[in-house]
Amino acid sequence: MKKVKRQVANEHTIKACWETPDDKDRLRRVIEAIQGGREDWGNILNDFPEVKDVKNGKDLRGANLYDKDLRFSSNKVGRK
Repeated sequence: MKKVKRQVANEHTIKACWETPDDKDRLRRVIEAIQGGREDWGNILNDFPEVKDVKNGKDLRGANLYDKDLRFSSNKVGRK
């Protein structure tokens, strides 16, 4: 039972990591890097909380990607 409560708390904490203006800018840069075909986009997240929980460092847990197109496209690079 405690484990479930802890997971919920962590989920809320992880989602909150994307709410500050700096974090929203970080997510924008990650999305642009992915759309631009950059394989090193995980480097943008190096100082992100709990990123070490994900083996490859590409930790987008909790990020709102609902309406984001993450497919590579050369005409999306630099577009806001």
